[in-house]
Amino acid sequence: MENLLSSNIMVQVIQAVSAILVAIITFVVGPVVVAKVKKRQRHEDKTPSTKPSRLRYAIVSGIAAAITFVAIGGLFAALTPKPKVVITNPSPAQNIDVRLAQTGSGSFRVSGTSSKVSLELKIYVLLHPVDPFASGWWVQQPAGIGPDGKWNTEAWYGSKDNPPQVGNKIDILAVVTSSEQVLEGTHQIDLKKVNPVAQSEVVSLIIGSTR
Repeated sequence: MENLLSSNIMVQVIQAVSAILVAIITFVVGPVVVAKVKKRQRHEDKTPSTKPSRLRYAIVSGIAAAITFVAIGGLFAALTPKPKVVITNPSPAQNIDVRLAQTGSGSFRVSGTSSKVSLELKIYVLLHPVDPFASGWWVQQPAGIGPDGKWNTEAWYGSKDNPPQVGNKIDILAVVTSSEQVLEGTHQIDLKKVNPVAQSEVVSLIIGSTR
């Protein structure tokens, strides 16, 4: 993550330096080039000379700097590898062991691997009840991410009125998103509202035992 943070700072420095250079070049060289062109036109057309407007070139140089800053940022964004997240445990179609809590719900561990997850992003596991069916996805607590990109978290399923039962089927999904876009414990009908920048494959599980 430190490397990602350093990379982001380096990109911003390159953007700023490039924008400043473009602004200076536009402000200094622009009037010279235009003056030479106008001088040639005056020589050919014998028109009176006009003094170039510094304010105009200041505005143009500011616009050129802004365009350069945005363009370089877009270029780096396009070339930078995107975040990735994978669920490695539980594996697809695995019978999982669910630990029951006094609240009536049950929990199990979920872990996986990730890469290019910057400091402003988090990994969340989302859970969807398949059988018995319930629409939407329940957002779990954010995962802890190690320096090597490995992550793990606790996923919760069921309630006092509907406790986990052997044979229940659920789907889980890991997403990488900003904590400003999602809140732990909320229910999301549409995954697009989570605004994931990356997501894993859906893993289908069956509750094999409870304790």
